[in-house]
Amino acid sequence: MSEPEHTQSFELPPPEGSSATYQVSERTLFVFGVTPMAPVAVLALAALAAAVGCLVEGRLIAGLFFLLAAAFLAAVFLEQALHRRGSAVDKAAAGAVDRSRALRRLPRRLDVGVDRCRGVKSQARLE
Repeated sequence: MSEPEHTQSFELPPPEGSSATYQVSERTLFVFGVTPMAPVAVLALAALAAAVGCLVEGRLIAGLFFLLAAAFLAAVFLEQALHRRGSAVDKAAAGAVDRSRALRRLPRRLDVGVDRCRGVKSQARLE
């Protein structure tokens, strides 16, 4: 076999003007006909009700267990509500968390503002 001395070049046809079409779809998971966050909220409320009932009857350990479960389920619901903000309940829960975070930072901002008004040079606070 003999190799050619030069490589041949070819002209490519011009690219066509049409681009590929695609469709984006989003699938929502349903558990017994409702989205997964609704059962978590219902379980959190049921655990809270069970905790109150157990504590009223004097069963301290069971009441504390249900209270811990309610707090955990509520934290899961709030974490997902912060990311999704899909329904009115999610938006209300996420808004409450956002407002509480803003109020938590407010005293530090007020302290810095008061120090600036007084002319006091404040050092950087490490918190």
